Amino acid sequence: MADLCREHGMSSASFYKWRSKYGGMDAALLSEMKALAEENKRLKRMYAEGGAWKKVAKPSQRKVIVQWVVQNKSVSIGLACATFGISETCYRYRRVLNARTRKSPTGGCYG
Repeated sequence: MADLCREHGMSSASFYKWRSKYGGMDAALLSEMKALAEENKRLKRMYAEGGAWKKVAKPSQRKVIVQWVVQNKSVSIGLACATFGISETCYRYRRVLNARTRKSPTGGCYG
């Protein structure tokens, strides 16, 4: 066994660790495990980026979605805001129009 490990450039400890982990698997099970690892990697990357819905919806659209979910689906404001990635402050924000110009001030939470 030591000759094979030396031939392939690995330590005997690495070999025994690998054998204990993958020893009883056949080729089909090994390829399925590899596919699951790739899927897990893709999902982790998507979660780290904030999910696919963040790319689809602008912040102002997310506020409207949260308002609709709270009103129509009986979901709490906190849960809906956390799910769609906006703060509760921005959910509750209401623009105040300037009395003289009838325009909204710049800034604010997503209109």
